[in-house]
Amino acid sequence: MITLNEFERLIVINIDQQLEQRLVIGDEGEFLQEWILTLSGMNKHEKYQRLRDLLNNLLVADIGENVLFRIMSGLTSCVDQTVSMLHHDYVYEHRVLSSEQQKSVFEVRDLYFLMILIYKNIATRAYIHLHQDGDDGFYNQTGWLKKVVSMGSDAKKLITASIYHMMGLYLKIILEFALNYEHTPRIVWQQLNFWYLRAVQEDIAYHKMTKSTNTSAKNSINGRYEQACIASFINFFAYRRQDMLMMFKILPDWVNLIQSTFEARPELRLFVNLSGNYPPEFITPYATVNPYSEEYQCLFFDASALVSQLKKIQSGKYISNYAQAIFERRLATLALLSFDRYAKQDKIDRIGQQPNLLLTGFGAIFHEISGGKTLAEVIDLSNIQDTQPKQIRRLLHQDFPKEQVIVSSKSDILARFYYANPPFGKAIDGSSNIQRNFLQVFGIFALKSENSTHKNPWRLGVVQWADKYLDNVEVDGRLLGRILLTAGVRLLSHDDRGQDYVHALLIEGDEPGHQSTLIIPRCHFKVGDLLLMRTGVKEIELRLERNLLSTDEVEQYQIVRLNG
Repeated sequence: MITLNEFERLIVINIDQQLEQRLVIGDEGEFLQEWILTLSGMNKHEKYQRLRDLLNNLLVADIGENVLFRIMSGLTSCVDQTVSMLHHDYVYEHRVLSSEQQKSVFEVRDLYFLMILIYKNIATRAYIHLHQDGDDGFYNQTGWLKKVVSMGSDAKKLITASIYHMMGLYLKIILEFALNYEHTPRIVWQQLNFWYLRAVQEDIAYHKMTKSTNTSAKNSINGRYEQACIASFINFFAYRRQDMLMMFKILPDWVNLIQSTFEARPELRLFVNLSGNYPPEFITPYATVNPYSEEYQCLFFDASALVSQLKKIQSGKYISNYAQAIFERRLATLALLSFDRYAKQDKIDRIGQQPNLLLTGFGAIFHEISGGKTLAEVIDLSNIQDTQPKQIRRLLHQDFPKEQVIVSSKSDILARFYYANPPFGKAIDGSSNIQRNFLQVFGIFALKSENSTHKNPWRLGVVQWADKYLDNVEVDGRLLGRILLTAGVRLLSHDDRGQDYVHALLIEGDEPGHQSTLIIPRCHFKVGDLLLMRTGVKEIELRLERNLLSTDEVEQYQIVRLNG
């Protein structure tokens, strides 16, 4: 299996061809389709192993570039089907992946790494053949743009197709690392930048690869490279794994809304250094290079049309389907947040050393604040009169342990913290292999200072930003207030929504004199509803005055007490 370290080694060397290498699909792939049919009765891991063996042989086989490219084209759909089967092991997982799930992750990466190495070999050999006339005059008067060769050249067509497929595979690699909540390795960006620059030098970056009448920019090397560039600004910690798949399906449409140029214009603040190993970045005092220097070969992006479109989507414009509206509006909101965050990024002081305890998820927070009680115990269900509603809506509880975090800065309404233990380390009780609930943007959490003497020590918050920092996870959160108590609430009105008791947290006002608020899981409540809140034997009638927060997990309402 090719690991990332092995891939980093192999991608920068010339892999020797073995003259005696025999292929099970025939010397020119004439038995490829028959061989693919033999895989139909195998399970996904057996299919992976057979594909891996064949790709390993193709990597070193002494066959012509055109034949090798034709074989790879015939294998692509089979690899995609196998990857889709392996994806089912982990793309719907909300927690840290198990060792068995990680096995499928590495098998997918292995297939993609092998395919990239093969396409890289094809492109490299074709490039050598194209320029084997020994012409040393590759460089023209511009200094680094190479001479333009006619697209009629077979070698040039092969270079174009190979780089195009390579770019597509690198996009898939970016997705695979995102699915494991990992940043894209630097070697991926080094290769993306290198091959894009070569495509520009050969005047093939904008060549349309499909025969369709669709003139979309996504059907070119440039289009795929720009998809990778956009993906580099997506904060994948804000998404569930299955949402990432949807995100990558939308990227091709976004490409049509950005423009790239080598012209350094003052209004263009987004750039990438094509001779480096970094993704695109904004021009700030902390940029890795000076993009205006002639020392570097920098590509600039105009993303103003994309930002404008995202703002329209965020506002709800153009959307009719409800499920689509939720996903696309959230996606637009997070994308705009990412652009703004990167554009304004500065060097963050991480000097605070205030240990705090962290709870994540509504269920775990309710369980802790209630002292481990169920909702039935919190509302003293046994003492509710039989004439009153007594049904309880079940809460999907995930028992994640408390974790220790280090708060580097905190105010009355904001907090920044990172995990005290490695992301996949031990819980504070010493248990290992914990199933960490990744804090995602708009996820809720509770913080408590380890030396707090406050009678209500836990403060509830919602994540505004979560990202990797070195080998850790750093979170910026907005604090909503101190958690006063746990309770159960139900509708007072008799309608088709039912009168089941729902878990609730009562939060003190975020500033002195402000009204208390109610945090409840997303359900059927709306502004104006009259509710009965019960804790123990005490009952209070409330009206939901204003919706302050609505996420995938919870809603926050300003409340008015009608009695009690």
